[in-house]
Amino acid sequence: MNKIFSEYSTSTAFLIQLSKRQVWGLLALQTGGKRDLWLESGQFIALGRTLAARGLVEHKDEKPYWRLTKAGELMCLLLREAGLDEKNTKTVSVIKGLMQWAGRKAA
Repeated sequence: MNKIFSEYSTSTAFLIQLSKRQVWGLLALQTGGKRDLWLESGQFIALGRTLAARGLVEHKDEKPYWRLTKAGELMCLLLREAGLDEKNTKTVSVIKGLMQWAGRKAA
């Protein structure tokens, strides 16, 4: 059992609230790919902390630094079942972050 996820999701009733950006972060972690660099760039830290507070991701000292927990993997399945994906959850802040990181990597 994931104690953090249990405490977060059952504190008043069973409730999990995620922003589109948080959903994008979970799904991006699940699929990996080119987003891995952005996810490990430091721009993911604040987003990772909010997901960690829900027990959906955990931080490790080795790469990949952010990993989905079992609850995070299951949440990704639920999100995809609901029709959410990386394209329809990509917010302006995610787009800006990806552009900014790609610009730094190109320089």
